[in-house]
Amino acid sequence: MGISFGAQTTCVLVTDLRGREIRHLIVPSHEGGDAETTARWLAELIAKTSDSAEGPLRQIVVGLPGRVPHGVRRSGTPETRKSSIDSSLQNCLEDRLNAPVSLESDASASLRGILKDDAGIGNAALFMLSTVLTFASCTDHEIVQGRTPTFGDLGGVLYSGVGNESLAGLLSTKGLLQFSKGRGLELEGIEALWSQPQEAASRAEVMEAFTTALVTAVGAVAVTLDPESVYFVGRLSPLVVEVLPEARRRLEQNLPVVPEIRVAPQVLGLSVASGAAYAGLTLAQSRLRESVLEASREGPSP
Repeated sequence: MGISFGAQTTCVLVTDLRGREIRHLIVPSHEGGDAETTARWLAELIAKTSDSAEGPLRQIVVGLPGRVPHGVRRSGTPETRKSSIDSSLQNCLEDRLNAPVSLESDASASLRGILKDDAGIGNAALFMLSTVLTFASCTDHEIVQGRTPTFGDLGGVLYSGVGNESLAGLLSTKGLLQFSKGRGLELEGIEALWSQPQEAASRAEVMEAFTTALVTAVGAVAVTLDPESVYFVGRLSPLVVEVLPEARRRLEQNLPVVPEIRVAPQVLGLSVASGAAYAGLTLAQSRLRESVLEASREGPSP
């Protein structure tokens, strides 16, 4: 089972052990409440989504809008729980569902989905431009996991190149909405920036800042990770499409080789849940394979 637990939308996707989708549901995310309340809501949604599935629930992977150290996953035992640094939400879900739960960032889950569909991808980076800015990368087709929460925090530690604005301040919906309002655009939602007419001069200033931040982000990963491709996904994707020609032009002036920049087509919530489900499928299949091999080793000799 893969779950995309976003700030606005939650998607639960159930597959069988061959990776075939059984069902998915997309609903508005639960607002407020503690970990126990949220876990109870998620558990009910999981039960509703999987009521037609047969067999036990073997693995849950939850994609969250934030960074997750290690790509932490747990066995669910009390001993592991004492030494674990992952959230109480994970504890509550494991207790309620009696299944192992893994947490990873929505960016990592999204990149997993892209890797699943394209075996030729070697080294790549991905920026999730959603409520918050998250980042993921892969080397030799494998997701790179951080040792600490510091890994991937490009948005929090890098300046965008526009005043004192961080990357997260311009490449997240929350940050860009605040920046736009500071430039005189009273937007009800960030989508109005590309779907409704706006005052030309103010919008041009916002788009210039967004372009500069985009160039900074690609340049940072190009000179440090040297990826073949850089993907952009999330709610701000329409803006990336708009400014991409200018961003490429600027990057070509500063970099000897510009990585391929792609705006990956995705379905809000579902694409992250699909990548999370693929991660869960891989974990479940690996455990089953080990169980079979262990049983074979312990069986009587022919």
